[in-house]
Amino acid sequence: MPATTPECDRAAYCLNFWLIERPTCNECDALINMNHFHHTLKGYRICHDCFEKNLAAIAAGTFIPATYIEGERRVCLKYALCFAEQPYGLYKPKICDICGQLAPPEHYHDISKNIRICLTCYRAGRGR
Repeated sequence: MPATTPECDRAAYCLNFWLIERPTCNECDALINMNHFHHTLKGYRICHDCFEKNLAAIAAGTFIPATYIEGERRVCLKYALCFAEQPYGLYKPKICDICGQLAPPEHYHDISKNIRICLTCYRAGRGR
């Protein structure tokens, strides 16, 4: 398997996957380079300001962003090392750093604290 394959059975959970293009907010089109919210099932990523403005609608499941994620290219930065001496040696699951939920589809990335927070924990005020 080539080092830059987007196909991996652990891609949804692996911290070694990164985007080739820099993401922008699907609501206001601002470049996302700090704290943001990502909904992997509904296919959008929004900046902190848009997240806070729309938190009630997001929690209710009624938020519709201006655009959706399209054609996002992801590559594994360390695929060749993942199977080095220990299988899955670099593998680190994506979890909510507050409650431990594995790969929460709705999650807030607090880049300044280097943590991921599921929507339930964020709304409860934990991790802020």
